[in-house]
Order: sequence, then structure tokens, then C-alpha cells
Amino acid sequence: MQLQDAPNLDLDDHPTRAEAQIAYQKGLELLSKQPECPRVQIAWLRGLEPVAVAKSWILVRFPNQEEAVQNGASEPFLRLGRCLHDNAIAAGLHAFSPKAAPPLPSRPAWNRRIAFMPAFLVSTTLPHRKPAGTEFERANGHTRTTLVAPRRPGLPFGVYARLILIHLATEAQHTQSRRLPAPRTINELLSQMRIPRSGGEECPYKDFDTGWLGWF
Repeated sequence: MQLQDAPNLDLDDHPTRAEAQIAYQKGLELLSKQPECPRVQIAWLRGLEPVAVAKSWILVRFPNQEEAVQNGASEPFLRLGRCLHDNAIAAGLHAFSPKAAPPLPSRPAWNRRIAFMPAFLVSTTLPHRKPAGTEFERANGHTRTTLVAPRRPGLPFGVYARLILIHLATEAQHTQSRRLPAPRTINELLSQMRIPRSGGEECPYKDFDTGWLGWF
């Protein structure tokens, strides 16, 4: 099966669906025996939907591309992918949405460059959707994050805003500097983040063209 054909496949009854589910459960059982893996992560992974196998990768379906990108980079998802790989059960896990199926990765995500994120934003994170006002607050345990912004450019939100923060935190960690040169254009920023730029009405980051500079 070719992943680019996923939108045209019946993933609810694909020939490799049972194989994917069996391999996924084997990896989950092994991961659940690791004492350093939180039980809440195991519970979250049990709720995911492995639907097929492609080139030894187990495909896990998400309802849209934003959730696929976000959850595919999450700690529990990478933990299970590494467990499957290390135990020769599968090449790893691949998060995707049939509406916009990306190509299979050339190597596991955990073998790529390590990224960093401020701990308080891991706990509380940015808003997933555009907030109605100019103030946003989220609490998680003893951690509370409050964002206030002028109407223009407004509050950052969504997966690409989180990716920008990850990019900035990673660059600060690698350069060991509190000052980073701000990219002059959105194209330059996307190039630094290694995100391909596409246009049209469906471009998920077209709103950054006029607003993102205000975040620096």
C-alpha cells in the first residue's frame, strides 16, 4: 500500500488492519511494562486507531491534519513508536489524516534533531483554535499561563503557532543565547523550520503573512 493512496482506501476494512492492530497491541503491552512510562500515556495510546500497515510502519488515523501533526510529535506516540522499532515489531508509528496524507518518514522521528519546548507551555499549551477575545488563560495543576495581546496581530493559536515556539526554544537551546535574529519574512521562517510553503485558500498558515511578526 502507498500512503499517498490513503484517501482512496477503505481504511475501516483494509487487508492489513488486523495486522496493524495486533502489532500495535504487542508494542503497547511491552511499553506498559516499562516503569518510566506514565499510566496516563498508556491509557491515551489505547484510545488511538491503528488502521493499516505501510512499508512496515503502523498507520494511526486522526480526524484532521492538525491533530495528526500535533499527536504524531507527542511523547507517548514517540515512546510507542520507539518501542515497536526496538523490538522489531514495526518500523514505527505514523500519524496521518486521510484528508491530507503526508509521505512516510525516511527515518523514525526520535532519530531526528531533538527539539525543545518551555516546560510551562508543555503543561498548559497555546489555544488550539482562534480565541474570541484578546486574553487567554489555561491552568494545569500548579501551572497557569496567561496570554494578553492587542487585537492586531491577536493571540497565537493552533499547531503552527506551537511549532514556532518549539523552533524558537530549540534555536535558543542550541545557540545558548537569549537573542535570536527574527526572520524577515514568513517564507524565511518556514524555511528555517523546514516546513514547505503552499498557497491557496487551503494554506493552513496563510494568516501568518500579516500577523506573525507581532509575536516577536
